[in-house]
Amino acid sequence: MTGRAVLLLLLLACGATAAPVGQLSCPNTGEAMMCPMVWTPLCGSDGRTYSNECMLCAERQRTGMDIQVARQGTCIVKAQHLTSHKSVSAW
Repeated sequence: MTGRAVLLLLLLACGATAAPVGQLSCPNTGEAMMCPMVWTPLCGSDGRTYSNECMLCAERQRTGMDIQVARQGTCIVKAQHLTSHKSVSAW
């Protein structure tokens, strides 16, 4: 029963629901974070999609960067047109 109580506390602390844009409730524990495997995607201000608020908070803690929620859902990635200009030599 204790394991279930700990898991419930982790879910509550890490936020199993999506955070509003620009608002995070990251715990400031200084310890390694255990995040739930819940898909509530958030687009971080660093352009990366995080599976949930806890994962974004864990990345903030790991990198020390001030990553915020840019938008709910996945980040929109614009495809870049890549061309290859290879020179062909007749030598």
